[in-house]
Amino acid sequence: FRNCTSFSNVTLPNSVTTIGASAFAGCTSLSDVILSNSVETIEAFVFSGCTGLSDITLPNSVVTIGNSAFNRCASLSEIILPDTVASIGNGAFAYCSSLLNITIPNSVTAIGNNTFLGCENLSNITLPKSVTSIGFRAFQDCKNLSSIIIPSSVSFINYHAFSGWTSEQTIIICGHSKAPSTWDSSWYWQSSATIQFEP
Repeated sequence: FRNCTSFSNVTLPNSVTTIGASAFAGCTSLSDVILSNSVETIEAFVFSGCTGLSDITLPNSVVTIGNSAFNRCASLSEIILPDTVASIGNGAFAYCSSLLNITIPNSVTAIGNNTFLGCENLSNITLPKSVTSIGFRAFQDCKNLSSIIIPSSVSFINYHAFSGWTSEQTIIICGHSKAPSTWDSSWYWQSSATIQFEP
């Protein structure tokens, strides 16, 4: 169905466990998707460029969200990730410019590269203590986040993770009095955000 612009809704049957790569990519008129409780894997670029998709409910069966799976879903304002999700691919929600809120479940251990890059209206995100790493440019240009709390469990942050942040934004780092030596030396590069340490 890639680049098919003639349909607005889709319902997947219970027989589907994996949605293949780019299955609905570029379906700009797609606005309503119903996933069955059997879906476990959403592969890379599945809904990439589905600019009309405003919300989607992921069933409790979903374990893997592939690279760029929801990349450039410009109308997507909210998505709830079930506790079954263990893996979020690189760029999974990049340039979802209308995304406002997202909660990362305790089952997730890594925020991949470019995951929320360009989510300029994201105003609320919660990182659980299960997260141990944050990829490069993961939160670049998330200019509407007033603050983000980095749990003490995070042992690695890659370069440019918060590029584009302004002085009105705050990065709260828990469990440390300074940035850990295991973090990339350029993790804060091109960021003007206030850093607040909470040992």
